[in-house]
Amino acid sequence: MPPTSRALVSDPASGCAGGLDEGGPADRTHFAPGYYAANVADFDGNRLEFVHKAWNAEP
Repeated sequence: MPPTSRALVSDPASGCAGGLDEGGPADRTHFAPGYYAANVADFDGNRLEFVHKAWNAEP
């Protein structure tokens, strides 16, 4: 994955006030090849997934 894409999901919990790590940044090949994601929960209990799909073109 390009460094710019990896940076988008490298530490999402630090960007969420009160965020809880629910799955650090890693390849999630059980979903699909090239699926890289991180999961957090915010202070209200909302679950968020930050994801990069290798088959999506870079902006």
